[in-house]
Amino acid sequence: MKKVLFLITLCLFLYALQAYSFENEPDGFRGIVWGTDISQLKDMEFVKVDPKTGIKLYKKKKDNMTIGNANLDALYYGFFENKFYAVIAQTMFFTDFEELKRACFENFGRGEKPRLYYDEYFWDGEKVKISLIYDRSAIIGTLMIVNKELDKMVKDNRPKEQDIKTKNKPQGF
Repeated sequence: MKKVLFLITLCLFLYALQAYSFENEPDGFRGIVWGTDISQLKDMEFVKVDPKTGIKLYKKKKDNMTIGNANLDALYYGFFENKFYAVIAQTMFFTDFEELKRACFENFGRGEKPRLYYDEYFWDGEKVKISLIYDRSAIIGTLMIVNKELDKMVKDNRPKEQDIKTKNKPQGF
């Protein structure tokens, strides 16, 4: 009897895990596979580097500035140690955010919405994490797709908070 209960519990647990994955988990973005070296890509323009993480942001020349029916105001490709790591798409109008949300729902399912009165949606798959957030005060919608394997490397590479405090500790009196 205990074995039967254990098997039923295990099956329910595995079913619940499957429910948290999402459909059509991307292997990259617009033909660029996660982990692709920047040197293999043409038509990429360097934008800036995040000094805290070392992530370099690029724009693609003549990029399609839409996702679904959403018009994008910015589209960045993030690289960590020259490997394709993340994509960030931004909209400036709520109507475009709604179109971006519709495109995400059509591709990935509804996602998780942890807070009732906020426009925040999250998908957590085996390969990627996706966040879709509308910031009402800044009037900006942001879609971010991050490769989980490289994200772990980014987090392992970040300086610890105590190292930053020690480094920035004032000298003298």
